[in-house]
Amino acid sequence: MKLILGLILMLLVASCLTVSTEQRRMVQQFAKRAENFSVYPEKIGIELAGIREDRGLYYANSLTDVTTHLHELDAILAERRHDDKVSAGASAAFRLLDKYAKGVLQLSSDLPYKTRSALFVRFGTEMDTLVEKFNQVAVSQRLPSGIGSLLTRILDEATNGFLAGRQVSLLKRYVVNADTLVAAVCVEMERWLNSEQLQLLIQNESSGVQESFTFYYTRRSSPPLESDKAYLDLKRLVESLNPLRSQCVRTVRSLAVAHHKLAEVLSRRRTAREMLDELNDFYRETERLRSLYEALNKL
Repeated sequence: MKLILGLILMLLVASCLTVSTEQRRMVQQFAKRAENFSVYPEKIGIELAGIREDRGLYYANSLTDVTTHLHELDAILAERRHDDKVSAGASAAFRLLDKYAKGVLQLSSDLPYKTRSALFVRFGTEMDTLVEKFNQVAVSQRLPSGIGSLLTRILDEATNGFLAGRQVSLLKRYVVNADTLVAAVCVEMERWLNSEQLQLLIQNESSGVQESFTFYYTRRSSPPLESDKAYLDLKRLVESLNPLRSQCVRTVRSLAVAHHKLAEVLSRRRTAREMLDELNDFYRETERLRSLYEALNKL
């Protein structure tokens, strides 16, 4: 009888550990996809600024008066600095998601933490700084200050050796406590991607390329072949931005849904299989987004 009870107990423990290990690995896979997600929306702002500068140079090169030419170049430089500043503000907010995902990867790692590390101190400070920057640009929802330190305290508990069960417990706390943060960042990212301002910027650059080169060609009797190639390259580039923007929106939505499901499954001790649909949807959207991103980089 004791032998049977012992076997049953061993099976139950093994079952719990299997589920916990499966959950941990699925959370880790999610974090790997979300770790550098900000590069995708950032790419739109970076390319817009580059297109504006390049087509502006062709417009300036059509001006024969030296003073007017230099004035136009100075205006291009000032505009680029402004674009870079605006883009940096938005990027800092979006990188909050990247930072959180890196924490998930640390906490879900197969390697145990043996000693306290300055890394976790920096993590909390950097998270709080990013939260502050996020709140400066956020329109939809502000985040509570100190959330970075809260997540860091959870990480600190894992810096000394622990069992697999404790690792999963801390991972659950970390993910569940961060669900509000992830949701807020995703809402703000989607708001920016769908904003009339961004869509108008893309539309304006599309027409701006046409106008700048029309002015350039009318002022140049025999423009070099390189200018024709530059025109085609800029047209292809600006035409690729709306598909990237639309796919970013779809992926951000699936990311928020997948993370909320992760938090729900972990907090209610459900099986990892219950979040497969949401995770697979996020992975599919991420692959489509990555393909568009890589294609744009080749232009």
